[in-house]
Amino acid sequence: MKQRNQNIDILRGIAILFIILSHVLPMEYTIHYVIDAINIPAFFLISGYLFYLSYERKSSVGEFVKNKAIHLLIPYCSWSLLSIAVKWIVGGDWTIKNLFYLMRFIIIQAGTVWFFLSLFIMYVMLIAGIFLSDKYCKVFGIIPYVLILFCPDNILGMHYTKWLYPFLVVGYWLAKYEKNIKQYLQKGKYIYWVGIILSVVTGGISYRFNLFEWNKLHYVAGFLIVAILCVAFVYYNIIPLIVKNTWMAKHLTSFGKNTMAIYPISMLFTESIMRKCVSNLPFYVEMRDGDLISRFFFSIMMFLLSWIIVELCIVLDKLFRKVRIYSILFMGEITG
Repeated sequence: MKQRNQNIDILRGIAILFIILSHVLPMEYTIHYVIDAINIPAFFLISGYLFYLSYERKSSVGEFVKNKAIHLLIPYCSWSLLSIAVKWIVGGDWTIKNLFYLMRFIIIQAGTVWFFLSLFIMYVMLIAGIFLSDKYCKVFGIIPYVLILFCPDNILGMHYTKWLYPFLVVGYWLAKYEKNIKQYLQKGKYIYWVGIILSVVTGGISYRFNLFEWNKLHYVAGFLIVAILCVAFVYYNIIPLIVKNTWMAKHLTSFGKNTMAIYPISMLFTESIMRKCVSNLPFYVEMRDGDLISRFFFSIMMFLLSWIIVELCIVLDKLFRKVRIYSILFMGEITG
């Protein structure tokens, strides 16, 4: 169990690293679309997997939902308010109109730290689906998802919820039927390479024809297959190699254990400070917009920068945790 948990932490660490990489890479890079086809879906697959493990140990449904609300909604509100302040100050447009625009975008539309809110909504949907499935029949489990499809996309991050909820559900199923699935996957390891190829093809096609949009639900099935195959490939083939490297395993495990802090802190940096201050530097622009070789080295630099950002976020989180109010408001740690 201890080893398996470490592997999950490493997988989460890899996912958060590539989520940050997708925020520092230019949107026009094809690799950006390839990464986006995997990293966030992978994160919700893992969240669904961990949800099953925690839900099975719950004392009551009400207490479980209450704990999730504290752990996700309090940080969502706190980080949203901080994000509004940072964007308003760094952006330079200190008008009341811009302040209200940021408030509407970040709070109502769930911008910047949408992950906290969307994940909580998905948890409630999944619990409702489990209840309906167990009490009536299996097919009733999809009712919460069908209902959510009729909600407007531009409120409470619903476009993210609609797109990513199936990944959370599949992660739940992967945990529930883990033994059977694991036996099947380990018999045909060649299938993981199919996942890698599909991810590249999917990213390339999406970039070429501008198909990769969150609200186009008919692409969920394709990206779902890609994400599952790639996660399986990394989990069963790459992570065992990482574990043998003590230094890398230690750092990626640390990344995975601190995703709830890394995510909002890094978003504040990449979406506010970096895009405002760093992205206009001559050296940055020259490398970013150069030839193929320049772009290749630029991508390597951005990967290293993403790693540094993650390490910095962990250091900042440790410093901030010395102040109790940070743990309560920004991490949702009410007890302890």
